[in-house]
Amino acid sequence: MSTYKINVAKQRYNEAREKMLLSALDIVNKLNSGVSDEFKKNQSDFKIEARNYKKTIENHLKEELKKLNLKM
Repeated sequence: MSTYKINVAKQRYNEAREKMLLSALDIVNKLNSGVSDEFKKNQSDFKIEARNYKKTIENHLKEELKKLNLKM
């Protein structure tokens, strides 16, 4: 396993993780800012959406790491 492949995998993982965290933070900020009552009513939907997004990112990362013959 080359150091380059490991570094590329780590970089992709960190970029995807950062995007996921920023998206989750954005959702939390919208929920806390009281954008609208309807938005607050759908709070659980947004939490589910954030969890699904996280799972999607994790699955994508696993596929990318598999391509590079690495594991999480």
